[in-house]
Amino acid sequence: MGKKWPINRATISGISYILAKTDPEGGPKCLTLFMVDKSKLDPDQYYNLPKILTHGIRASDMSGIGFKDCFIPDSMRIREEGDGLEFALKGFQVTRTFCAAFSLGAADTALRTTLNFAVKRVVYGKKVIDIPQPRKTLVDAFLDILICDCETIGAARGFHVIPEQFSVWASVTKYFVTTQIETMINSVYTVLGSRFYMREEHDWGIFQKVLRDNSIISMFDGSTVVNLHALMLQFRQLTKQRARRKPEAMVNLQKRLEGIFSLEQPLPPFEGQKLELFGRGMDDPLQGLEIALQQLEALKETANLDEEVLEKLMVLGSLVLEELNAHDELIANSKFEYGHDQSPELFEVAKKYCNLHAAACCLQMWLYNRTILGDFFAKGEWLVLSLHRLLRTMRPLPYSISDEYVENTAQELLKLYKEDKLFSIVPFQLAHSPINEDPSYASSKLQLQA
Repeated sequence: MGKKWPINRATISGISYILAKTDPEGGPKCLTLFMVDKSKLDPDQYYNLPKILTHGIRASDMSGIGFKDCFIPDSMRIREEGDGLEFALKGFQVTRTFCAAFSLGAADTALRTTLNFAVKRVVYGKKVIDIPQPRKTLVDAFLDILICDCETIGAARGFHVIPEQFSVWASVTKYFVTTQIETMINSVYTVLGSRFYMREEHDWGIFQKVLRDNSIISMFDGSTVVNLHALMLQFRQLTKQRARRKPEAMVNLQKRLEGIFSLEQPLPPFEGQKLELFGRGMDDPLQGLEIALQQLEALKETANLDEEVLEKLMVLGSLVLEELNAHDELIANSKFEYGHDQSPELFEVAKKYCNLHAAACCLQMWLYNRTILGDFFAKGEWLVLSLHRLLRTMRPLPYSISDEYVENTAQELLKLYKEDKLFSIVPFQLAHSPINEDPSYASSKLQLQA
């Protein structure tokens, strides 16, 4: 007995994953997971709930399913009876992380369609892209994408190297990337002006569709609050682990970091059975921050790198470490206890931790790939701007750190745009498809439904 909604594809899908109570006594082992093939059920024992009207993703089958005295055979059970909750929570570590890819796709479209406008529209005798304020807004949006790219690519590779740590990393990625991209999209629409709200005036109104569709990503598979709460419950273990690390552990940590972040390194197969409900105090990207600073110091002697860029990276990296140490001290001296009734202040601490994690991922990604991802990536100016952008959310810093770096980043953004390549640290060529240039191609009826 029971029903669940909203579920994407609940009606059109032939398979439903059902978490059912199989022990009336309750407790952590009372739930069992079933992979239910609806074609093998008695149609009188289950029913589909109607499609839900939503602001975005209107083409999706957002509906639900209900059961009434429905018999589910043991052959549809996943693992053993009572394993359902553990299995579902571990599964969320995978799906939550992959939600970041949805956000990055929306971000690319939002920025690209805004650039379509900015490079053509002329106001005050200049193209919009050449006016300082919108130009800086678009550069900041590009930086947000690069930051989230480093977090997401690192996480996707991390599954293969340290799956046991993803109770932490998945929560960070799901919160940080989805909310950062939401903020980014809400920033770039100011460049479009009134056109962001028009259905036909610019690119068939795709920006507004992306804005609406993207808004759901931070909500499903665990909302921002759910993920921040899951993260903060592990703060004490994370702080204790950093305090008691040994030199030999740092050697192994560096090997793992290289395996995760070096895009030249082959990955071992993903072993899902190694996923854990708790990370036991481990979070390699941040716990390897001191190693990253040592690697930056070593670049003084070996790298063909601009001295000013390297100096800025070392200063900003040290500030990230200072913030991490302050976080550890705060948690160590706090009265924080486990439970659902956490203070609003602790949620802000968790948000800050996610920003620090993203900064560490950016730094690690650059250190292990600066010789293989092209000149723009290698120069590190984007990294200076990205670390500065993240740190400005945590401490007072000047608004701008280098106008030259901003302009060079703007040139890279325009280069990728003109070459029709993905806005990414790995900017591959985008696919092409025929475009009907008639904005009134869709019937008025379809436009009303869009």
